[in-house]
Amino acid sequence: DLYDLASITKIAATTVSVMKLQEEGLIDIDQPLSKYLVELDSTNKAGLTIREMMAHHAGLRPWIPFFKGTIDQNGRPVDSLYHRQADDLFSIEVAKDLYLRKDYRDTIWQQIFQSELEKDKEYRYSDLAFFLLARLVERVSGKSLDEYAAENFYRPLGMQQTTFNPLKKFPADRIVPTEDDDYFRHQRLQGYVHDMGAAMLGGVSGHAGLFSTTADLAILMQMLLNDGYYGGRYFLQPQTVQLFKNRCDVCSRRGLGFDMKETNGKQAPNLHISPLASDHAFGHLGFTGNCVWVDPEYDLVYIFLSNRTFPKMDNYKLSQLLTRSRIHTVLYESLTFQ
Repeated sequence: DLYDLASITKIAATTVSVMKLQEEGLIDIDQPLSKYLVELDSTNKAGLTIREMMAHHAGLRPWIPFFKGTIDQNGRPVDSLYHRQADDLFSIEVAKDLYLRKDYRDTIWQQIFQSELEKDKEYRYSDLAFFLLARLVERVSGKSLDEYAAENFYRPLGMQQTTFNPLKKFPADRIVPTEDDDYFRHQRLQGYVHDMGAAMLGGVSGHAGLFSTTADLAILMQMLLNDGYYGGRYFLQPQTVQLFKNRCDVCSRRGLGFDMKETNGKQAPNLHISPLASDHAFGHLGFTGNCVWVDPEYDLVYIFLSNRTFPKMDNYKLSQLLTRSRIHTVLYESLTFQ
């Protein structure tokens, strides 16, 4: 079955795509993003570098609830912005029989461009950075993020069950539902991305939107574990993988795009990684209950996919019971026992 990967999209689509562009010399992560997205020149984001954005050190807001500006006081989609049938104007499919005006994308981008920055550049996890990084991939490559990632990674790796907007390729019963939405789309979300912002951009964004299986993700993560090598060829050069999976200079924990363990013996239980994992383990979490961790020291790839948000996203049992990190620990214990 296919699962909504939520923020694992950040590494499984956006980060690997940025890595490829960096490797090919099409971008320089130490240059301001505005060098490639000139529309940022006149904003407070003009001087922010790609590296800062990937490390979540750009001072950007965590997220913006874009959907709240499109619903009425009863939480129902506003008629002037949504139609039940698609046409030339109402063409962004956010859910079954629910289509947003295509020009509302411009409103979303303006909200991102005009959003305030924090005064400091301390670590602050931000979806907005990855909205912008997907725009970077599209601008530089001339292809949308989903097309670029599929062309350079998913298709040549044989990842036939990894895609944005999975209902275009798979029946709904192959896709795990994520929520019975009673606050925005008012239906069961199955095959439509759970993240509201990604849905309002047509299901393709840099922070969320990708769907996949454990088997497909294992291929991509094994390629990264192998420093870019898989199936007899290099998809990324080893030095590129090393650059992105190493901790950045300005933060205590994260790589570029990838999350990592806390250092200096600190524990971050919200990471849902085993305390037995090495300091070189890298991966990411997803809001729908997913996690992936790759540990080069143990030659280990751990993938946990779930739909903990179903039927409601206020289900926190996975976190409360430490299920993901406990399973991860069992894997390490089995390795050391051998």
